[in-house]
Amino acid sequence: MAHDDRALDAAVLGDLAQRGRQRAADDAHADLLIAGGSPPKIAELLSRIVGTRIAVPKGYQKQTGVEFEEEKRSLAYRFRHVVLPILRTAVLVTLAAAIVGFLGYRFVYRPIHAALLYRQGYELAEIDRYEKANETFLRAWELRHRDQWFIRYAELFVRKYQYQLAVEKYDQLVFGMDPERRDRLIEIVRDGELGISRALGSRWYRRREERMTFFDVLNVHKPAILDHGTLQSEVLANYRRADELYSILLHADEYDYEALLARGDNFMRWADENPERYKDARLAYATVLNRHGDTDEVLMRFLRYFVRTNNEREVNRVVRVFEEISPDAPVDPQIYAEAAGFLLDTGRIVGIRDMLFKAFNQDPLVPEVHYELARYNIITNTPGEARAALDNALTAFSRAEPLSQRR
Repeated sequence: MAHDDRALDAAVLGDLAQRGRQRAADDAHADLLIAGGSPPKIAELLSRIVGTRIAVPKGYQKQTGVEFEEEKRSLAYRFRHVVLPILRTAVLVTLAAAIVGFLGYRFVYRPIHAALLYRQGYELAEIDRYEKANETFLRAWELRHRDQWFIRYAELFVRKYQYQLAVEKYDQLVFGMDPERRDRLIEIVRDGELGISRALGSRWYRRREERMTFFDVLNVHKPAILDHGTLQSEVLANYRRADELYSILLHADEYDYEALLARGDNFMRWADENPERYKDARLAYATVLNRHGDTDEVLMRFLRYFVRTNNEREVNRVVRVFEEISPDAPVDPQIYAEAAGFLLDTGRIVGIRDMLFKAFNQDPLVPEVHYELARYNIITNTPGEARAALDNALTAFSRAEPLSQRR
């Protein structure tokens, strides 16, 4: 029992001693802080108390607590630790807002505003205010270049019989908006110099583009070039200009299917004035045939060629393909009606009505179908049906405007 009491007294005394040492350490710590001890000394004392090394940042190792408090009250410290963070945040926020604003203007506002202007100009053209329409178009183009609007305006101008305005729109799309540059490039195409590398002027030709050819600086928009070629050939009878347009596509691909067919069609129209062009048309069609095979479209072109060159034997041979060998194959109603009329002129009656109704079923709005059907009804002595067919032909021709010279 006495032994237990002595052990208890020793434990109590040890605890009291530990508390005394802790109080002495706290007092020493407090004295050191009150005395303005330097951060390294305070850190050393705390390290002994907690049993872990405490590192003091280099910027505070030579400062006392009093010195640190004085520094905190200085203008430099406040600028560095208060003003500068706020300023940095403000700059970042401003920069972020500027970036968002620029992207919004560039990719949201400008496209939307341009689309509205394009549509507004189109509506002005619809009510025949062409000059104002083009001014609005230019404002829209300066905001955003949109190829499809050039084509839409051109197609509208064609419907309005404003052919020169339509030509201008097609040329602007392919050759550019700058008149001087556009005229120069059109001249280069006319001279067949698309493959030549040459500067066109410092205003738009850059040093890094010195190895580019004239073809490389064109906007080779195939649908627009094909549509423009059709306008020049069918409506304006400017066959040479149409051929120059097709040469752009054939410069990129000498076996371009659509371009070769269109070029052959242009030569066929040109041959109405210069029969020597029939050879050029045959060469264009033969190139398509050799490269792409005897498609229905190519056979139709050859059928028209044989009709125009008065080759009755070949006309009958091609018609037999579509009437007997491939009766379900589609036909070009305009060409097939012309072939029926040609055979009618040779004295053939059998099968002509079937040919014309096949063309009619393909497209009932083709004027040539009704015209040749009226001729057939006159020859077969059915004047009532001939009159009805002629009335239908007049209606169809009025809907087919603008008319080509042949129509």
